[in-house]
Amino acid sequence: MIMDKQLMFSDEQAIGDTEVSDNIIDLSGVAAKDGAEGVPLQVHCNVDVTFTDLTNMKISLYGDDDVAFGSAVLLWDTPVVVKATLAAGYVFKLPPVPWGNELRYLRLTYTVTGSTETAGKVTAGLVLEHQSNT
Repeated sequence: MIMDKQLMFSDEQAIGDTEVSDNIIDLSGVAAKDGAEGVPLQVHCNVDVTFTDLTNMKISLYGDDDVAFGSAVLLWDTPVVVKATLAAGYVFKLPPVPWGNELRYLRLTYTVTGSTETAGKVTAGLVLEHQSNT
């Protein structure tokens, strides 16, 4: 799996409370976003530093035509993942960017339930395919 710096939502981003990814991805130069090249873009997110305080977390992908996300569209939500699972090395099971998506900008929202997190960090970005060790 290759991760491109320009296609990163988060690079070891500390997650305290519910917040959006540090970076917004502009899809204007990414041809495969609507499946035109036959390969949908995947969203990859892994835990870099174990979460210790929150109860659980979920990830949502939002898109918008405006970089300010004034009328953001929810593209998908993950089920909640409990703290015990959010250990360093954990990889979230995330759906691809939906085909036919006409939105230019994408960002992630990390929704935290429970106490404010003091340790956990994640890295997330767009990839063509997920790592497979099989």
